[in-house]
Amino acid sequence: YYLWKSCKNFDIHSRVIGNKLTDGVRGATINAIGSSLPEFFIALFFLFIIKDINGFSSGLSTILGSAIFNILLIPAVVIFIVIKNNHDVIIRKRLILRDAGILLVSQIALLFFLQDGIISLVDSFYLFLLYIAYLLVLSKGGLFSKNNDKSKYNERRLSSWKNIVVSLISISILCLILVISCEILFTGKFPEVLNFLDFSGGFGFDNIMYIALIFAAAASSIPDLLISSLDAKKGDVDDALSNPLASNLFDICIAFGIPLFIYTIFNGDILLLDISSNVFDNIQSLIIIMISITLLFLISVMFSKKYRLLHTVFFVLLFISFIVSIFHLDFISKNIL
Repeated sequence: YYLWKSCKNFDIHSRVIGNKLTDGVRGATINAIGSSLPEFFIALFFLFIIKDINGFSSGLSTILGSAIFNILLIPAVVIFIVIKNNHDVIIRKRLILRDAGILLVSQIALLFFLQDGIISLVDSFYLFLLYIAYLLVLSKGGLFSKNNDKSKYNERRLSSWKNIVVSLISISILCLILVISCEILFTGKFPEVLNFLDFSGGFGFDNIMYIALIFAAAASSIPDLLISSLDAKKGDVDDALSNPLASNLFDICIAFGIPLFIYTIFNGDILLLDISSNVFDNIQSLIIIMISITLLFLISVMFSKKYRLLHTVFFVLLFISFIVSIFHLDFISKNIL
């Protein structure tokens, strides 16, 4: 709840900073960055607190779980709200293709980087370059719109920057608590002052990545859902749907890429082959599932002229299938993928 409130405050004031952005671009940049800050801090803290392989797999699992939530549940809710409120349901295919297309490129790149079993400084830098390329695509299509009220804008901008800094501090502290909580759920070991709670054994998962995939991913995706829902209620469909797609791109290239970049500078390459083979296979399986779901989302939208309730039903069913697959990753890795 507090994470959502902090992200909402960030969103309110970042809109002042980004009020010159054109339709669809604000959702793809300002909204996406604001709602993806939890993923950034969670990935950062997982890497530097849990460290090495477990930190990597947990941070990546948070990104992947959040990505599935973003591309299925958020569009499902947005489409339902838009139809319910009789807003424009015409699909802007160019915007969807722009955001989902480069998102697919980033997902495939991530899968490619994992193949040699080593995550290096160069890999994380390439992810960063992908996001820069996306910003260049946005700027080519007209990144900024005119703003005639410069004096009023300048007055509000300084105050907004101060509120953004406060929000960033709040979000980082809450994400730190979330990461520590995930570690407690996995190990069952509370800080010494809370040992009387006696939660020995944790939830019984054999790797913390599963805890991150379920709890951290869900918690970090709530801001995306609420920000897109607010846009949908206003009839701002372009921003409402650009937000989750661009958030996924930001999550992979920036929220995960930059913590990786910082970590590898100080600690060297991450050797994925040091983890058990089934965990490494499961990580790859999750990425392939994410790519498949992104393709299904893109196909279902590109072959329709309008958003329909059928899209909502389809996306919800896909999400349920994903939840079921989480508990059968070993089977999927060995027998299907």
